Amino acid sequence: MRRFLLIILVAAAGCRPTDVEPPEITSFSYRSDGTRRIMPVAVPKVTTKITPLLSVSYKTTPLPLPGEKGFAIGTWKGELAIFNERDSLTSLVMLAAGDPVYRIAANNDIIVAQHLSGTLTGVGYNGTIRWQRIDSTTRSDMNLAGTLLLTIADQGIRGIDITTGTQKFQLGPELIPVSAASNATSFFVALSHNTTTGSDSVYKISFDGVIEQRWGFPRMRITSNIALAGEEKDHIVFGAQGDLDASGVRRSTLVVGYDLSENAKQIFGQELDYIPTNISVSNDIILASGFQMGGGDFVGAIDAFLLESNEKIWQRRFTEPLGSPVAVTTQHAFFTLSFASTADIPSNTIFYALELPSGQTAREVAVTDARNGFVPGLPIPYKGALLLADAISSTIYKLTAE
Repeated sequence: MRRFLLIILVAAAGCRPTDVEPPEITSFSYRSDGTRRIMPVAVPKVTTKITPLLSVSYKTTPLPLPGEKGFAIGTWKGELAIFNERDSLTSLVMLAAGDPVYRIAANNDIIVAQHLSGTLTGVGYNGTIRWQRIDSTTRSDMNLAGTLLLTIADQGIRGIDITTGTQKFQLGPELIPVSAASNATSFFVALSHNTTTGSDSVYKISFDGVIEQRWGFPRMRITSNIALAGEEKDHIVFGAQGDLDASGVRRSTLVVGYDLSENAKQIFGQELDYIPTNISVSNDIILASGFQMGGGDFVGAIDAFLLESNEKIWQRRFTEPLGSPVAVTTQHAFFTLSFASTADIPSNTIFYALELPSGQTAREVAVTDARNGFVPGLPIPYKGALLLADAISSTIYKLTAE
């Protein structure tokens, strides 16, 4: 009887809600909660190429359309390329803005493209342009929750209904928004004073555009995405630079976590020896990743911690910068690095799969044709595979276990 009960409990634990495909997907971070957690896939070892007949240059990572209806990808020339479920390019939509597509997101009905200029375009799965909002913003990004798109930029925060393109609300800019995440009820936006001596904040914003709460983090500069952790997504984790030293310079770097349900009570904190630019979260495991500035024994870094016990469990160091976020599942971490070609490393682009609990290498895959590296972003899950886009050519790489 005990053995039977144990099997049932393990099976139930493996079927967590976060292992279900999210109803809306964004090209850079996959999930809107900022965790960089992707659908489980078998550790890849085989690479195949998807190369359309038309010559395009990709700017975003591939975006799987919910329901396995194909995938979309933005280009440098301001196009939206839509592929069907057989990996064939069916539409190459020239968007009126013309400048590079910086981010894309989709729910089960519509794809939204955000250009570097800040202009937004809504496109149907069949390639029909449904609406466009011409805008002029800098350092823009977005977060999608259902049919409500939150855009953040130096010029403030906007809420857009992606069904019609109608603006629902606008906030700021009293501070500069730098990152956003969302749970089932609210958006969370990290804001910065963008000065050496300033302190950063996080706003909780309702889907009606009401600022419900604000938490300040004195003498702290947020340097990464914000990720929502915990069963109720009411814990927040981010990387930061800490207090100023005697000369007025921020020298300490750290990863921290707070319980927002208890007025941002700090529940986690660890110092780092590099600048954390990305945070990934899978259940109780936090990954901080980033790069070291100035001479040292390493450039790129990943550290793993347990949120509940506030302890470090492993670290990895690399001779090359780790610029893209690390994708996580319940069992693995996936990322890519580009090296200078040598006799020992004939390919300059390597895909890594690590065992998440231990940090040990599960597999390295040399992507021999990816001489240009990849478009920055997560390895994106798609029908049991992982997709990566070449940074210059028209090739999309599909990594599978067989």
